[in-house]
Amino acid sequence: MTTDVTDPPPAQPPGATPPGPPDGQQPPDTPPPKRRWGRLLLKTIAGTVIMLVLLAVLALGLLYGALTTERGTAYAWHAAVKLLGGRLAGTLDGGTLAQGVQLRDVRWRSLDGNGTDIQIDRVAGSWALAREPWRFTIDYLHVGTIEARVGPSSPSSNEPMKLPQDLQLPMQLELRDVRVERLLLHQGASTTELSSFAFHGRSDGRHHEAAIDRLETPFGALTAAAKLDGVQPFPLTGEVGYAGKVNDEAVQVAGHLSGTLEQLVAELDASGMKLAGHARVEAAPFAAVPLQRATLSFDHVNPQAFAPGAPLADLAVRAELQPVESGAASTAHAASAASAAEPSAASHPHHVFGGHHAPVEPAAGFAVAGHISIVNAKAGAIDQKLLPLIDANADVRLDAHTQSIANLNVRLVRNATLTGGGTLSGRHGQLDLNVARLDLNALQATVRPTQLSGPISIRLNDDIQSLTLDLADPAAALRAQGKITFDPARISFNDVRVTSGRGRINLSGALKHDANSTYNLKAQLTDFDPLSLTSQMPARTPVTSSGAPAASGARSERQAQAAALAGSTAGAKSAAPGDQAAAIAKNTAQAAVQTEVLERRTPAPPRIAQPGARPRARPHPRAGSRRA
Repeated sequence: MTTDVTDPPPAQPPGATPPGPPDGQQPPDTPPPKRRWGRLLLKTIAGTVIMLVLLAVLALGLLYGALTTERGTAYAWHAAVKLLGGRLAGTLDGGTLAQGVQLRDVRWRSLDGNGTDIQIDRVAGSWALAREPWRFTIDYLHVGTIEARVGPSSPSSNEPMKLPQDLQLPMQLELRDVRVERLLLHQGASTTELSSFAFHGRSDGRHHEAAIDRLETPFGALTAAAKLDGVQPFPLTGEVGYAGKVNDEAVQVAGHLSGTLEQLVAELDASGMKLAGHARVEAAPFAAVPLQRATLSFDHVNPQAFAPGAPLADLAVRAELQPVESGAASTAHAASAASAAEPSAASHPHHVFGGHHAPVEPAAGFAVAGHISIVNAKAGAIDQKLLPLIDANADVRLDAHTQSIANLNVRLVRNATLTGGGTLSGRHGQLDLNVARLDLNALQATVRPTQLSGPISIRLNDDIQSLTLDLADPAAALRAQGKITFDPARISFNDVRVTSGRGRINLSGALKHDANSTYNLKAQLTDFDPLSLTSQMPARTPVTSSGAPAASGARSERQAQAAALAGSTAGAKSAAPGDQAAAIAKNTAQAAVQTEVLERRTPAPPRIAQPGARPRARPHPRAGSRRA
């Protein structure tokens, strides 16, 4: 019987096992079931995207609420205070971040105590952000008193600033009214106060304009205005003005800025208080040597116009600096400095302070050099509140690394001179001077006449300054030598010695700059008589700004001196019996001399005729004893 191969196999009865493969043969491979990884991956991606969208919508909603609602702004302010960990503090009185806020008692402080600490009593502002085009407008921003305490500054780099590539803004900006009532800037022991600051400005993104409508300084009021293009080469124009009063006399200063941000030209004109001056400065703020060329010409400059406690003077200042070849200028300048220093070292071989210093290597590149001169038409003593300077001349040189001065020649009153030179590189510098024929009596009347000569060295090393001197007057048997160091923590005296005749005083120790003004000084006196350094000449009369001496004040001072000398005889009673007579005689004689000088310089009071008495006529030259 034949079977058709196309017929289906017979069905297996229930419970029967299917026939297996023949012996010795492997069963055929069956494909595994397909896993749906693609659909699972799509679901995961879709869920993640939906979650991110929801988070973004939630963040935008929170941000919108924080910007546009007062409650959201309050939450944002409290969150910022907590996240900054005590650096920020203050009270939010109202407003929103989108339209303006009102704050009071705002403080930003440094946790380590060495940074900047800022306190603001109140802030109020109103602003808005517009679209098409994007424009941020500050309608007003009014600030009360800002008190800032600046910490110690970090060492600045000597590398020049880099010129920016673009100064355009991403949106338009307008500041209509910005005011600060008062600014107190504390830096160390000094405090600077500025007030009545008013500012406004605008920008279309490329062209920027800014103006200081008013700024009150301790010296007067300042105004300024500037315009800048934000595309290279950054054209710049501006005006600066100053107006103030010194000793009830008006002083005006006007300045003009032009050029570009890379090549800036400034011209300045000053007038008032007999002051007449003009200055022109060409600068490259982003170059290795910022000063390119300068010409100064000022007459009747009075230091009291800048500092009320400064001495009175009538200075004529001339300066002209221009570019020079660095190599030639360095060689000439080093030669002139060496020739100026040789006489000082040769005339004082005994000087052991300061030592020898290696010559400064000339810096390659751009440099400017020139001559500076100062002439004082009203030279005088310090105790007369005058400046003892007659004139000063020096050659200066400025390059990318070093500022140096050579051929310094200063003439002081009574034929005293100062010569020498020095260099300054970053925060390190030195100045070596040679003093000749210095008369301290010409500076202060209470000091005996002297003819001191010798070297003075000044060194600058970061925040530490040191002064080393060795001045001597062989004819008067006087000598002062030693080293004094000034640093932020203390003033140190190292081997300071003053010799007068056979006596001397040695001083060493330090005066600390702490809250208690702690000091640790050690002085040793050997046959030293302080009176050997003083003069018996009467004090000179101070000169006022108008040139008139203060006669009444000087007369009262002489009367007080005479009374003090006369009354000092009582102090001699407590001395030994053998010294009482000498002390009383000496003090009484000095008081008599002072009183005699006082009586001779004081005019006699006018006589007043008694009522009813007939005046007696002076005898006529020809009448002899004839009476009226």
